[in-house]
Amino acid sequence: MYLPPFTNHEVRTLKPLLRTSKMDRVMIRIITWAFVIDMIIMPLLFLKLFFSPIVTPIAIANTVDQNTVLGPATTLFVQQLKNDGYTPIVLGEISRSSFSVSGRIITLNNDNIQAFEYADHDSALHDASILADKYTSSSRPIAWKKNMHLYVNDKLVTFYMGNNAYILNSLDQNAGLSLLETATSSSALTSIMR
Repeated sequence: MYLPPFTNHEVRTLKPLLRTSKMDRVMIRIITWAFVIDMIIMPLLFLKLFFSPIVTPIAIANTVDQNTVLGPATTLFVQQLKNDGYTPIVLGEISRSSFSVSGRIITLNNDNIQAFEYADHDSALHDASILADKYTSSSRPIAWKKNMHLYVNDKLVTFYMGNNAYILNSLDQNAGLSLLETATSSSALTSIMR
């Protein structure tokens, strides 16, 4: 094949096309190294995805804090739930600003309830009544208020946010007096406290 000779003018017009700038050389190096690194990482990723053992994460609901000490009222409540055919699991401790004591998180049917045990009935009723009054008299949406459930049974205050019928049935049977369903105003709560 015959190539015609280039004239000086044609060579001068092609020279800028054949030269690469410093920035172009840097970009070529970056792209080359990225390609080389991908060729190393991709086989390793393939091996990890298809040949490593599959690890199943531990569900939080099945993790029981063995160091959690239950008071007598909480122990009785958990035992009543078990006697009625429910499977409560005590997960650990919880603190809420509305309650002056720390509570226990109890999972029931993959949902959590909170139980706060007081030294006496008056203290339990006092804190629960203040919380109930706060939420019944607030301007929160009615749908939100329907999801809040608060029970008092002697020294134990049980708190649940949700609408799971299974849990509500177990609380109605075992948790005592429901403050939010029996008292809808601050005057009704005050009469319960007396």
